[in-house]
Amino acid sequence: MRRVTISFIIWALFICGSAIFAETIVESGEVSGTWSTENSPYLIQGEINVPAGDSLFIELGVDVLFQGWYALTVSGFLETSGRPDMPIIFAPQDSGSWWGGLRFVGALDSSLLNYCVLEYGRATSAEPRDRGGALYIKDTSPSVTYTTIRESRAVEYGGAVYSENASPVFEYCTITENQGGSEGGGLYFMNSEPAIRYSRISDNTLALSGGFSAVHGKGGGLFFDNSPGDLRYNLITNNSVEANGNVGSTAEGGGIYAEFSDLVLVGNTLSGNTTAVNVQDGDGGGLYLTGADPLLVDNILWDNAPQEIFFATDGIAASVMVAYSDIEAGQSGIVAGSETTIHWEEGNININPQFVNPAQGNFELASGSACIDTGTAYFEWNSEVIVDLS
Repeated sequence: MRRVTISFIIWALFICGSAIFAETIVESGEVSGTWSTENSPYLIQGEINVPAGDSLFIELGVDVLFQGWYALTVSGFLETSGRPDMPIIFAPQDSGSWWGGLRFVGALDSSLLNYCVLEYGRATSAEPRDRGGALYIKDTSPSVTYTTIRESRAVEYGGAVYSENASPVFEYCTITENQGGSEGGGLYFMNSEPAIRYSRISDNTLALSGGFSAVHGKGGGLFFDNSPGDLRYNLITNNSVEANGNVGSTAEGGGIYAEFSDLVLVGNTLSGNTTAVNVQDGDGGGLYLTGADPLLVDNILWDNAPQEIFFATDGIAASVMVAYSDIEAGQSGIVAGSETTIHWEEGNININPQFVNPAQGNFELASGSACIDTGTAYFEWNSEVIVDLS
């Protein structure tokens, strides 16, 4: 297996003969250096990796097209530099096919995905290739900005993204139409500390079918396990968990599922997220919590079914603080047992936020919405600054 095998093939000419297009063949092995715009597309013909100590830079507008179920694994450094009109595409070459995803394993924390599109990734083999359909992150903390991850699948965890022992940052991203196996239709975090900001997480699903067996789905949009997360100004909509199985099946956390994970949610909108068990209601359409103590400031939770916020009544002490938020049904929109303490602070309302057109995915606030200018620019809780817009 050679380190890099690249051959340039002249494959097309304009009739005028003034422009030449090149495609670059990349065989299996180690890769590094620069993948340039003029030598795009890069056609991947086997498993490739950026080894520790090496770097790969991908220029704007490059298409990285996989000719089979192969992955790009990064243990060194990867940086992509797309732009809105020339994103970097990671996808299978043939429509109806798939690829193995980007896999960051022990890579440099400074790795960056910027203005990328990751689509049609599949994690459908044995562990660890059963998780993170398009993006797998372990023991590293890359940044992902202005990136779309869509139409990807995992047989187990994280239809789009899987993160373990990591602190990744997601900003201005779109995570949509992905499907997980049992946990995390969109994103899955275990023993991680993610930051997710200004992103859209929508139409991700868990759809389980067990026949004569009980099935359990957790986190249609996002799943957190021992992973305190900071979520700010995100749109989390129309994610779902559907469990169709025998007696004992469960569906929990249409929008977010958090287990022993203290989340900070500021300025988010959760709407249209659902859970269902054999066509009946599940638990926690918007937010499902067990052993977690979330803080919610300046959020909108509206039209999630069957509940906006649900705490598991499992005898584990928990608390939630809500301030300056619009919660459908008000405090009654939080379903919890006696072991959960609800801190219902100032500024909360229970008024239809009047989204412009949620059926078409437009969750902007219409003129005259009661939510306009009703948040807060500064908020402290237990001497911790949660919001400071200055």
